[in-house]
Amino acid sequence: MAASPLMRTKNILNRSDSTKKTNKISKALEKRATKIMWKASQTLEQSTGLALGPRRAAADADVSMVSDGSWAEALGALAAAAVRLARAEQRFLLALLPLPRLHAAARQLLAPASNMLLNELNTMCMRWRRGVAAGAGGAAGWWLLARLARLRPDVARLAPEPPPPDAPFAQLYPACQAHCLSSLEQFLSVVRADGGGGARDGTVHQLAPLALHHVAMLAAHLDQVGAALATDPQYAAAAAQLPHAPSPHHALLAVYMRKVLAQLNSSLRAKSEAYGDALRAVFLLNNTLYLLQGLQREGLVPLLALAEPDCERNLQALVDDYKQAYLDSWNKLVAHTVLEEPLPARLRDKDRQMLKDKLSAFNRELEEATRAQRGYAVPDAELREALKRGNKQALLPRYEALHAAAAASAFSKHPDKYLKYTPQEVAAQLDSYFDEAA
Repeated sequence: MAASPLMRTKNILNRSDSTKKTNKISKALEKRATKIMWKASQTLEQSTGLALGPRRAAADADVSMVSDGSWAEALGALAAAAVRLARAEQRFLLALLPLPRLHAAARQLLAPASNMLLNELNTMCMRWRRGVAAGAGGAAGWWLLARLARLRPDVARLAPEPPPPDAPFAQLYPACQAHCLSSLEQFLSVVRADGGGGARDGTVHQLAPLALHHVAMLAAHLDQVGAALATDPQYAAAAAQLPHAPSPHHALLAVYMRKVLAQLNSSLRAKSEAYGDALRAVFLLNNTLYLLQGLQREGLVPLLALAEPDCERNLQALVDDYKQAYLDSWNKLVAHTVLEEPLPARLRDKDRQMLKDKLSAFNRELEEATRAQRGYAVPDAELREALKRGNKQALLPRYEALHAAAAASAFSKHPDKYLKYTPQEVAAQLDSYFDEAA
């Protein structure tokens, strides 16, 4: 048979008071404990629809609640309310018990509420981590961790020094921090393991904005992220190599950001292998420019530069390289416009055939390129126009020379069959590139 609340209280207090007096104290403690748990349950249920205990499991909460972060706000408010109530109960017990016995009694009184809150936190943080893995977790876990960090001084007052492992509410912060740290590695796994290909039009892949949002969100929670990363020996060792960082937390986050962006770059390069030369260059160009502009817009370049001093210059160099790679994809078409030697005044049969072959190949490949590249996506308007200008500069002068030379010579009885496009018409086709997806 389980011990009665009275006997449990007597064992803790080890008092020689009368049974009547002990009964009164025990009933008062039980009443207070019930009140704490009831208030905690009501606070959480009214705020979010979550319920403590057997009435309703937190795992049954609406998934949208986990995504929008309301669960973290509710749990943070609940933890704050529970700690305030616990401090009030501590003061109440102080009027009844001698100081040496106070903490043991408070620990027994508060243990059920503390354990239930810890279970709810673990359940909801696990759901949040699954959201992070799906790209929808947001900053809720970090917001909750910051809220719990502010409660730590009050939690510390609920236990003697040094606090025992089972001190009331003492496990909330380290448990939440462990979940947050795990979420960082989970995100890296998401970027690493994403098996989907890029879009058919070569636009910015969803991993790029996801990664940019992720690191920007972490920068907004710098202190909590840094404190969590500091518990990982590998990150701590890497950050120690950055002595010029404004703080250890800046160095730790910079190391993690470098890791995220390196993994993202590796994943994007792997996805680009499914494209042909031109679209591969467009895909990598779109994503690299998006990241560069996003880091600049969010003010993250100085932070990343702590771990990667030349990050901005390196990204810009990649943008330039991918632009050139795209222009180089025209080399085969450009080759059809080049005359190895000037045409003689009197064309030979081989000269006529050479012109026919070059013009036919040019027309065919231009038409194929136009069909494909009208559907390529270049979201950045400035880049889109720059690529169009580059195309015309690479192709038009040579085609104009070939077109003029062929038009001035009697290379065919049906010249229109080969001179299908004037230079102006070719320019119009080049101007139409990227428009369908613009």
